[in-house]
Amino acid sequence: MATEEQFALLEDQGDDVIGGHDRLENDKEEPSKKGKQEKTFSSGIGLVLSCLGSTVGTGNIWRYPRIVAAHAAGGGALVFLIVWCFFLWLWSIPLIILEYSTGRYTRCSTVESMNKLAGPSFRFMGAWLIIVPFAIGCYYSVLVGWCFYYFIYFLVNDLPSNLDESNKIWNDLQDSHWPVWCHLLSIITSSLSVIRGVSTIEPMSKVVVPILLSIVIFSFYWALFLPYASVGIERFFTPNWASLANSRLWLDAITQNAWDTGAAVCGYWTFSIYMRRSNGAVRVGTLIPIGNNFVSLLCGMLVFCCVFSVLLRQSYGVDRILTIIGDNGPANTGLTFIWFPILYNNITGGRVLCPLFFICITLAGFSSMV
Repeated sequence: MATEEQFALLEDQGDDVIGGHDRLENDKEEPSKKGKQEKTFSSGIGLVLSCLGSTVGTGNIWRYPRIVAAHAAGGGALVFLIVWCFFLWLWSIPLIILEYSTGRYTRCSTVESMNKLAGPSFRFMGAWLIIVPFAIGCYYSVLVGWCFYYFIYFLVNDLPSNLDESNKIWNDLQDSHWPVWCHLLSIITSSLSVIRGVSTIEPMSKVVVPILLSIVIFSFYWALFLPYASVGIERFFTPNWASLANSRLWLDAITQNAWDTGAAVCGYWTFSIYMRRSNGAVRVGTLIPIGNNFVSLLCGMLVFCCVFSVLLRQSYGVDRILTIIGDNGPANTGLTFIWFPILYNNITGGRVLCPLFFICITLAGFSSMV
């Protein structure tokens, strides 16, 4: 005859079986619920192009050539390029791989990710990671507005043929109300993109990023054949080994990597939330910054070819030209808004390419803001 203890044991086992059955049913239901809610990139190429769209922008096209020019004045910029590549592998790529891995693992925002990984006491670190890109976005939205204005302007107006004409276009913009309206438009458009999330960003990037890269590559190829372009390329790749002792060169190299790749700004963290498990964090985290810095290198050579070609024909000296590139005008606008329109004026078909270039920069800027 069974004792009371045996009956109690059988009753507990029955509860475990029933409870296990309930948990099994819940486990069957949970993936379906998550499957309806969870959004991912539809393909690996969509992920890569979206990430490139968020990183390729003003850091590559206008800041990078200016920094290179600052370190080319002493004889050449090759040493800076070497140190810049060194920090790409030492600093940018490891941080980006960490961002991809963390976001893909937690599937949460930075605040909740820090909560999961380190506990509630470290949620403030996730909040700080949101504040930094928000502050950058406030500045970026102004820039996107300028690019959109230039797109509209060059649809209906002629390209500038010299520095004075190009400066006049910029000054007329700053003396008008257009920056305010264009800024407002960029904020509204990026906000709408955030509401739709990855379902908006991915298809837009599949169209915009290939067009932008095609324009940059074509412009670079054409700039190589401009008169005196070889002088700019020579100065770009001439070494000045004494500059290795310059601490400013090392600081500029690492900060330019931050501007180029967007490492530690949590853009990759956000994208990785929508990554599939098949998208390797190491593979993507290595490919994206290398591709991004390759675009920077092309833009640097493109600008050197263009500016040297235009100014050497006007009897400017090499050192004076490097000073102009490094100075870069008010609000660091010179290379994108001053020299690129002049470049396209020297290219057959530039009347079409110039507005297309600015609309691509505008759309890539939207992706970066999102």
